Amino acid sequence: MDPSRAYSVLEISVDVDDELVLAVFMLRVEEQPHQSDKRREALRTIAEVRDSSRLRHFLEEGKDRMYLLGFILINYLTAAV
Repeated sequence: MDPSRAYSVLEISVDVDDELVLAVFMLRVEEQPHQSDKRREALRTIAEVRDSSRLRHFLEEGKDRMYLLGFILINYLTAAV
């Protein structure tokens, strides 16, 4: 899939950050699960074009590591108070 088609499939612009790309991807898959393969292919294309380790990690693991790191940090900081 070419990059412009990938952005069109997810209905996002090129200038959104990776966090928003993932949020929209998850929302689109939830809304239309039967389109998840096409949406995953679009996300893979965007990850390659951006050379985004965050998006690649999500595709491989099914989890956003930045979200997990933030969650761990917040729990650590609130426990220290």
